[in-house]
This record gives sequence, C-alpha cells and structure tokens, in this order.
Amino acid sequence: MNIILCDDERNFAEALREEIKNFFDNKSMQVNITWYGSGEELLKAFEGEKSDVDLLFMDIDLGAYDGVSIVRGFREQGKSFPVIFLSAMEDRVLDGFEVKAFYFLYKKDYKNRLHEILEKYLNEYVYAGRIMVKDKDTVNVIYMNKIYWVESEDRETVLHTETGEMHAAEPMHSFAKKLDKEIFAEVYHCIYVNVDYVCRVDADSLLLDNGVVIPVSRRKRKEVMTAVMKRLVTR
Repeated sequence: MNIILCDDERNFAEALREEIKNFFDNKSMQVNITWYGSGEELLKAFEGEKSDVDLLFMDIDLGAYDGVSIVRGFREQGKSFPVIFLSAMEDRVLDGFEVKAFYFLYKKDYKNRLHEILEKYLNEYVYAGRIMVKDKDTVNVIYMNKIYWVESEDRETVLHTETGEMHAAEPMHSFAKKLDKEIFAEVYHCIYVNVDYVCRVDADSLLLDNGVVIPVSRRKRKEVMTAVMKRLVTR
C-alpha cells in the first residue's frame, strides 16, 4: 500500500508518519509512506508519470501552495484516490468537501481520531465489505455479510458465522469500529447483530433465521426495529 504525506511541518509529519506506520504494523500490513515537505515537491513527483497512490494525507496550508487547489488539480486529471486533509484551522473543512475529501483531520488532536479514520478507510477502500480478524498469529479476512452476530468474551471478540465461531484477539469496543453500521446494530451491551439475518423482533429478544435467539435491551429495541426496517427498504 502506497501512502503519500504532504506537510511542510517536518516534526509533525514525522510524528504522523510513525503513527500511521504503527497502525498498519499492528495489522501485519505492509505500507510504503512517502513524505513531501512542500506542494511544489509533491507536484514535481507527479509530473510525467502515472501516480500509484492508495491514500494521500494533504496539508491544506502550504504557504504559497494551497492543498485544496492541488487536490482539485489531481481531480481534474482524473486522479480519484482518497484524500485526508490536515489543518490546524477548523474553518477549512467545507473546502475539503468541494474536492470530495475522504476525511478532515485536525492537527491538534490527530492522535485521537487517526486510528478510527484509518479503520474507515480500510473498510471502504481496502476490505470493501470485508473485515480483518486477527487471532494471535493468524489473520483472516471475512465478508461481513457472512457474520450472524458478534459478542464480547473474556476481553476478546467472538464472531458467529455461517461456518462456525471465529475469535478476534481485540476487545469489542475496538472491533465494533470496523463493523458496517448499515448492517450491524448493537442489540445488547457488547452484542452486535447482522440485521439482514433477523426474522423476528420480540419485546426482549430477536430471532435469527438460523434459529438462534439473541437478547435485546429494551432501550435498544426501537433502534433495532429501525435498523431492520431500513435494511428491508435499501438492500
């Protein structure tokens, strides 16, 4: 995976690069991160060659160069790779939507949001409906529509699939961020159900089409019903 980072603040860029690398290292995924310290360097790198970019981290405020203008030029050339804009100022958010930015990351609290945003990137652009399940030294990739429900067990996450159980060596609060919220609904504390498999919702439980009964929190019942009805209309 090729990631480009364009930012004129060297110290920030190095810190961000290390955070990105650690994120992908923890997933046993190889990533090549290239840093450019100015908009001019980035544009020169793109001259006369076909870009091989999977993700671009782009500083909006680059002195003589404007990050949004640079990305707009890429879009006009037909380059559609996802872009995460970086800025110390909140008033530039709307500018990013103009060029269909994937996300906007504030520099002052980037560590709090980076992993969540990268998870969203993987789910939308890399996994495309699949999810990575890491159990100790084993890494499996499974389609989300093959999962019936997910629950927490002894600080790990258990996936109940069409072919049996699968364990993920990470807590539910972390694993849940990977789930497609259009498909999965939290029906009880630390229990997420694939609403496509729900065939009946009762007062305090629901029935899956494989005959399994799952408890439903009374305060979440309305949300579950809404999720089920929405999927009936959209899928």
